[in-house]
Amino acid sequence: MSAVGTAANRILPWLRLARPQQWTKNLFVLAVPFFAGSLLEPGELTSGVVAAVSFCLASSAAYAFNDAQDVELDRLHPRKRRRPVAAGSISIRAARIFAALLAVTGLSVSTAAGGNAALWVAIFLLVNALYSAGLRQHPGLDIIIIALGFPLRVLAGAGNDISNTSPWLLACTGITALLLAAGKRHSELGSHGGVAVQFRPGLRKVSLRTTGATVWASATVLAGTYTLYALAASSRTAPGWSMGITIPFAGLIIALYLWLVLRHHAGEQPELLPFLYKPLLLSLLGYLAATITVIYGVPMWTR
Repeated sequence: MSAVGTAANRILPWLRLARPQQWTKNLFVLAVPFFAGSLLEPGELTSGVVAAVSFCLASSAAYAFNDAQDVELDRLHPRKRRRPVAAGSISIRAARIFAALLAVTGLSVSTAAGGNAALWVAIFLLVNALYSAGLRQHPGLDIIIIALGFPLRVLAGAGNDISNTSPWLLACTGITALLLAAGKRHSELGSHGGVAVQFRPGLRKVSLRTTGATVWASATVLAGTYTLYALAASSRTAPGWSMGITIPFAGLIIALYLWLVLRHHAGEQPELLPFLYKPLLLSLLGYLAATITVIYGVPMWTR
């Protein structure tokens, strides 16, 4: 085997442990300046990207620590057993050291973002450490903790202007995260049945009916909250436009997600759904295009 191949084989397990495919969640850091129409103002994009990078490092630290804590349970899961720690490619001790290094680096980077980014990153790391240490075993609480990470990302991207951050935006972010977390648990139960309790003991206390009802309730509240947010945000939009035109796209996205989760139990890896189901990807792109047009008046790349 060549030296390049050997180096790649050594690096790949660590890269898999960091789960870079999950980093798309950290785009929520840019939500406040994006929806405020100030994303391209001097300094805003730079500080937002730095904050997003710090959350990429912090979230990878959380994943690495979680894998070290969950190694025995992951070995019972048909997909997670191939993760580096569960498969034996990386030791538990090494994964914990890696997590600590990522956490320290993430906190250090967050200080360069300005505002209170370092505070929100620190809270994110603390909450996720408590989650991995045992809180994940409590039904309901584990979903809330997962969902909490998304508003923390939004707040980190708000800089020093937290008082002007739309409460509707925070509400929509939190409810979206709650919906995704509930959909994940519902899909685990639906796809694996009684076997799911072996690698997710907390699921013993819930049923498919309960998780399904949580998904429905979260989706309903999200649809209503986003509608109110879109109508309230019209005063900030470009002349002649209204955020109201994004409501059908948001509604379609929620409906497609419900169909995928409740009918096909496809929500275990929500970050992959748009790439596996083209109508959902097209709906997301349509929503993004409509939002850019409404807030910025013209496509952002022509500004």
